[in-house]
Amino acid sequence: MSLRVREPGLQSLLVDFGRARARALGVPVGGAADRAALTLGNALVGNDPHAVALEVTLAGPTLEARHQVACVIFGAPFQSRVNGAPHTPAGTTFTLEAGDVLQVGGTPTGARGYLCVAGGFDAPEVLGTPMLVVATLGLLVNLVAFALLREGAQESLNVEGAYL
Repeated sequence: MSLRVREPGLQSLLVDFGRARARALGVPVGGAADRAALTLGNALVGNDPHAVALEVTLAGPTLEARHQVACVIFGAPFQSRVNGAPHTPAGTTFTLEAGDVLQVGGTPTGARGYLCVAGGFDAPEVLGTPMLVVATLGLLVNLVAFALLREGAQESLNVEGAYL
């Protein structure tokens, strides 16, 4: 299963709990900004608490489902639309059918929410997590493998797992 990125949103990142085991190497933990929201969102779609999800900041992406996939947007109450119609409130599970277009808009309160999908997102791992750290000019900059979403990206959002 996969989702195609039509518009990337303001800052959309693939995240999990971060790299706690790499601290001895001088690598920051990173990961989700709101681990409680990530954990609860993943639970709603039957995932492990640390499964990879799409962290959305302030304004979200527009994604097209290539196959049926169960989803939830959890955290800040982001407004969403499916095929142009207003959608269920944040925190409520829903299923995208093949060809459906999910638009995650803004949020009246809070800053971050998590698009969790049944089975999680498939992302390559670096130091045991889909995140990697790049050193530049003496500063550490957190990037995500297939980092910030870009229009047309598809392989970075492969979804594995069950349907609701």
